[in-house]
Amino acid sequence: MSNTSRARFKWLTFQRLPARSDRFNAETDCRQERVLKRASKRCANSLEKIGRRQIVGVTVTGRLIVRRDRNNPIGYHHDEVSLELPMKKISLLLPVAALLAANVQAALVLNDSFSYSDGPIVGAPGSPWATHSGTAGQANVVSGQLSLTESESEDVNSALSGGPYTVASGAVLYSSFTVSFSALPSGGGAYFAHFRDTGTGFRARVFTSTTNAALGSFRFGIGNSSSATVTSGQIATDLNLNTTYTVVTRYDVASGLSTIWLNPTAETDPSVTASDTPGTIDISSYAFRQSLATGSGMGNLTVDDLRVGTTFAEVVPEPSTIVLLCLGAVGLMSRRLRR
Repeated sequence: MSNTSRARFKWLTFQRLPARSDRFNAETDCRQERVLKRASKRCANSLEKIGRRQIVGVTVTGRLIVRRDRNNPIGYHHDEVSLELPMKKISLLLPVAALLAANVQAALVLNDSFSYSDGPIVGAPGSPWATHSGTAGQANVVSGQLSLTESESEDVNSALSGGPYTVASGAVLYSSFTVSFSALPSGGGAYFAHFRDTGTGFRARVFTSTTNAALGSFRFGIGNSSSATVTSGQIATDLNLNTTYTVVTRYDVASGLSTIWLNPTAETDPSVTASDTPGTIDISSYAFRQSLATGSGMGNLTVDDLRVGTTFAEVVPEPSTIVLLCLGAVGLMSRRLRR
């Protein structure tokens, strides 16, 4: 591999950080570079003085590739800057990072980055997804993301490890994923993601619609149960097409209450809890939906980096955990490339 060759991976969500303009560089001791998938914005928030930037990659030289916004609250410009750390210091964190990585992965009850070959997600090698409604073979993976469109009908689900999570268990389930829309929801909008039992019980439905949004924009919302509408728990923020957002939901299995966050970093960040009448059911899986029922659809979108866990921190990890995971993985890759 030449010192300029790189593997391509997906960009993560751009989110706001405290404004600073510092740039730091240090010597590196490895020639070969490869961008490491799943580096996170929270690395930037934890590493001293990184400032208002989004880490979107890590190289085996220790360089963290970040992007800085320009005070735009929704969309972000893409000025690439970099931070480089000495590989010797990174390698010292490897044992701790490996332990943290094992703990994080064990805590998640579903974790999917949709890294399958292009084509139907159901039946793809290693895919845990199954069809539960609609025309099979229509939910597709495109360039490492799950593509959903209102013009198709296949709905898919993946079982949660440790399930079913019964009403009596008192469990609280969290989900997070990144999503980008290429076409607006039609009509009155619709839901496209939710927790599910083993049948037709859907909870914490994530809605998208143009209701109450400015022309050309859309909004997200949450619903408790089948009586929910697009405004039962709508986030009062207008969103743009072709922009990546992080959506986090919480479903209290015992109470049936559902809550949604947009681009959060902590559970205490602003959220909306659905106001429709809750109904409790046991939860066995997480699902995605495609639909254009009675002229109302969810638009066209791609989903990535789905995480489901039993705490907020599992689906939106703490900054220090992400930093060590990123840097430890860098050290591991460096050692392997040097052999």
